[in-house]
Amino acid sequence: ATNLSASPGIYTLALASSPISGTVVAPDGTTPVPSSRVDLYGAEKVCLYCERSAAYSDQTGYFGFESVPDGQYQMFARQPYADPSKADSLPINVTVSGGMGSSTLVLPLRTPNVTGVVRGPRGVSAGNWIQVQKVTENNGRTEPIGARAVVTNAQGDFAFNLEPGNYLFFAQEDLKSAGGIATTSQICTVPSSGSVVCDINLTSSN
Repeated sequence: ATNLSASPGIYTLALASSPISGTVVAPDGTTPVPSSRVDLYGAEKVCLYCERSAAYSDQTGYFGFESVPDGQYQMFARQPYADPSKADSLPINVTVSGGMGSSTLVLPLRTPNVTGVVRGPRGVSAGNWIQVQKVTENNGRTEPIGARAVVTNAQGDFAFNLEPGNYLFFAQEDLKSAGGIATTSQICTVPSSGSVVCDINLTSSN
């Protein structure tokens, strides 16, 4: 074994710069948003749970990835936990070459165009995990590109920003607070402009 010994002196440690970093902001384009998950995908594929890496924004909205191989990527900033006032960002493309990408990225979250409340026989369902699927022309189901599940807030509210089309929303069982079992919503049509309310009424356990 090699013995290591310290010698007196002043040492300077230089922190390595992040290959991809930036700021997550609110839909107003300026207000920093903490606790937003930023997902990094390969440019060739964006799908549920196939992200290459993820980072979280801090109290100033800043995020950074420690290590990213050279290549082309897409990034999404996600709605913060149980915050239906915001929706996921649009994708942003970034290229990493020679270990460096961009350090000035700005990812604006969007204003939701789909909102709703999850209720059961006993009241609203807080902390419920809401998933979404798009209904295809032949009545099939597909995961909307880039859309991840969200969590209801204390008032049972949830929100998404989705492309125009027909969608189904899936709420989890909440027997303790709302008194309902897992439920699939009625088909909800998202218009090409404006917004829509798509409430979910949990089915009674009786």
